[in-house]
Amino acid sequence: MRNKLIENILLSNASQLGFNWIYNSEFLKEYAKKNEMLMKVPNEEMYRKVKPSYHAYPNAPLGTLSVQGEILKWLYDNWEKDSTYSPHEYYNLLLNAFKPGGFYYGYVESYGRILVYNYLANEMKNKDLIPLNDDQLVGFMPYLAAKALNKSNNEAFEFTKVLTKDETYLELFNLLDLVIDNKKSDDLILNNLNKLNNDLIDKIRNGILIKDTDEFLKHNDGTSCSVIKSMPIIFHLYLKHDNLLDALKENVVIGGASSDRALLLGFLYKNDNLPSDWFYL
Repeated sequence: MRNKLIENILLSNASQLGFNWIYNSEFLKEYAKKNEMLMKVPNEEMYRKVKPSYHAYPNAPLGTLSVQGEILKWLYDNWEKDSTYSPHEYYNLLLNAFKPGGFYYGYVESYGRILVYNYLANEMKNKDLIPLNDDQLVGFMPYLAAKALNKSNNEAFEFTKVLTKDETYLELFNLLDLVIDNKKSDDLILNNLNKLNNDLIDKIRNGILIKDTDEFLKHNDGTSCSVIKSMPIIFHLYLKHDNLLDALKENVVIGGASSDRALLLGFLYKNDNLPSDWFYL
């Protein structure tokens, strides 16, 4: 069995998949008034009727992870078994998952498609490669695995660089360390934003200072999986809610990339208790 931290992170991810990538928050808020939103399977008819939305996980059974949740699980399992597991092996893992005939049968996100395209282009001696500098939350999966395995942030960033070279990720790793190692505090985060790029600083600051979630989201320019759109929401919810379950309930009705944001929420609340029946899915 994985450690409690990884279990909480992955269960948080799975709990949101029933409504992941539905971008109509007004619909989700109304639906939540009469319906349970956590740990549900995606409903094809709902995705067809409610727009904008992307039904990326059809026929997913209860407890299914998003692709980023799967990546975290694969990396954690391999790194736990072999402490010398390398970024090159991580690259091969992703390639073998996502390439034609690979072992993963779910939705493949843009970084996975680019990774495979560049591999095939190299095989065909085609020099027309696509730069791979992804800006999504997948860059945090090595950090989450590293925290569970007591590895350093620098080690984690070497794995992150398989998909992106953006050092903002390492800066955010260090900021997250401060957040989890100290008492929850607006000022702690606000006073340690100076190393981030200006756009991210402003958006995270808005997420902290604007307490009303609807008002804050007007300033956030979307709810997709990019770091600049997701991290302000994650910090906003973490500072707003006393426990993980309440944060997950609001996260899912915000809409968009709720499953992948939930990975970081599950981490920030560390060993908060989740419903016991979730652990038997």
